[in-house]
Amino acid sequence: MPLISEDYIVRVKEPVSNIDRAIQGIIKFSSIGDRLKPESSLSGLPSPWTNSINGQVVTESTLSYIGEESLESKNTIADSVIANLQLMIEEKYGVRLTLEYVSSQDSDAETNINDGISNNVITPPNQISDTPPVNQLVFNVEYEDIFSNIEIGELFIIGKEDNFIYDEETLQYFEDEFTGSEELPIKVDYEPDGSIDVPVVIENSAELEEPFTITQPKDGSMTISSRGIKQLMKHEGSRSTVYDDKTGKSITSYNNCIGYPTIGVGHLITNSEKSTFAKFLSPGSMSTNAIENLLLKDLQVRIKDLNRKLRVKVSQNQFDALLSMMFNCGAANKFYKKALEQTNQGDFKGAAATIKSGPKTSKRRILAGLERRREDESNLYLA
Repeated sequence: MPLISEDYIVRVKEPVSNIDRAIQGIIKFSSIGDRLKPESSLSGLPSPWTNSINGQVVTESTLSYIGEESLESKNTIADSVIANLQLMIEEKYGVRLTLEYVSSQDSDAETNINDGISNNVITPPNQISDTPPVNQLVFNVEYEDIFSNIEIGELFIIGKEDNFIYDEETLQYFEDEFTGSEELPIKVDYEPDGSIDVPVVIENSAELEEPFTITQPKDGSMTISSRGIKQLMKHEGSRSTVYDDKTGKSITSYNNCIGYPTIGVGHLITNSEKSTFAKFLSPGSMSTNAIENLLLKDLQVRIKDLNRKLRVKVSQNQFDALLSMMFNCGAANKFYKKALEQTNQGDFKGAAATIKSGPKTSKRRILAGLERRREDESNLYLA
């Protein structure tokens, strides 16, 4: 079967990382009479890779696809090839990518090939075409003393499984040895509300070491539950050592901090608190009990705000779910505000649906961890 001289180059549309740029492929066409038969191969996929959906480890870095004979035009056939490659990537690697093709004679072209078709980019299922391409090729987020796999599912380093100890109480992995460089933490899009985003000031770290107790408000209003605290820490992650929120690295001195010194569950250390938290500079470490107490103090202003805005009686699970969403997205977020209003109207199913459809992006990229978090919050709300 003779090959047609002009092939198509396949690549990731608008790559945002070196991982995306490494993914390259080709579509070749064989002529069988008046029919065309496509063959495609894609290489440069990350390996080893853990599929966050089914937990399976993928060690291959290439994919191949052979299509059926067709009387359609080359571009129409190529559209089908792209769609199948994207589906194969999603099923095998657990991620969605938007692929495109260009003529091999003009592989640097910025415009799409047009053979009677307005667009040669196939948008993955459930992805709105006018949004940025979805790229979820995110590797393990590691810290020198602790890391959380909450955002990206069940991941581990091949051959290094015995180096990690899982703590059932804190829902975190601790490393008994660390190699490699630290990576930036994932930051979630946040819509602040100036009326409540006022950090609590800790003057004495000893008060954080007191037994962790959630005291019910004397005015009869609601507060977070112990389960709610655990879930919040699970989703947000926590750090026992002071770190730089700009780089994600633990710091030994405040002078080494480029951004804001941070500890616990995103507690920004103010200038007046630096002496209070100095003993937790690396290699110092805050206890889980202290981290929980600090989080509870940071939550008080948000707990009061939620109580003030609720006009109906809600369950503890509903309160915890709404508080979790507010803490993550901000009290000014439109999805949170809509879920709160639906709650006040007694439309609990509608509120749960709004929570589930809420923010799932960080830096304009959809994250699987945030999708799971919104689903967890929605399920908790209805539990």
